[in-house]
Amino acid sequence: MSENLQPDRLLRDLACSITMLLKYAKISLDDVNAAFKEAYESVHQPDAEQAPLEDELPVMQVQYLTTLITAWRGSPEFTDDRGQPLELPLHGNHPSIESLIARLSASGRLPDSDISIENVGKRFIKHRTTELTDDRRHRLIDLVFRIKLASGAAALMYINYVLGLASTCAHNIYKGQGGRSQFVSHTTRFPVSRIPLLCRMLEEEGMNFLVRMDEHTAEYQLAKSDQSEKTSCVGIGIYLTEEPE
Repeated sequence: MSENLQPDRLLRDLACSITMLLKYAKISLDDVNAAFKEAYESVHQPDAEQAPLEDELPVMQVQYLTTLITAWRGSPEFTDDRGQPLELPLHGNHPSIESLIARLSASGRLPDSDISIENVGKRFIKHRTTELTDDRRHRLIDLVFRIKLASGAAALMYINYVLGLASTCAHNIYKGQGGRSQFVSHTTRFPVSRIPLLCRMLEEEGMNFLVRMDEHTAEYQLAKSDQSEKTSCVGIGIYLTEEPE
């Protein structure tokens, strides 16, 4: 992820995918430049609203923490008889967050990062991924690590999500049959009052699906040292869009 989330590479890849779509939509480069110039000037107005940057979380740490959560909730050694994540102390003998990190490091599944075990615990608490029990164990309260504070890393990850969608659309429109999986549900004139309920449904059912997909991809993920076959970075996303009328 660290390599893919370099700003210059993101910009180049996103431009290529969007340019492919614009070509088929017969939208000119002049129109694109004008639209981007207008949007850029609007966003950078002195009175433009934006969330303050509260947490400059390095991109490498995002992938590191995400990998930990996936292994925590998907490994039998770190779940109970019902398959629920165990409450883990930060340090100590197995099972603990320290032993989880050691296990993943030994298998080559953890990305390189200089984050300390203490900071892992602080990040989990700060982004409301875990909560501390009375005996100082971490209880997992979110099934994925989600950046809940405005940061440069969050912006880069969201751009990467847009790139993923744009590249799939561009690939499918260029290749036609035999393209990548792409499913969309779209409804017009949906009552605004029911959107919170829709979000709750998506949060529950969509998250359960993503957890299964995440555990499947993690099971077959090759260590960096394993060069036995060609690999690719794959992503599966679920999101809700809203366009007020």
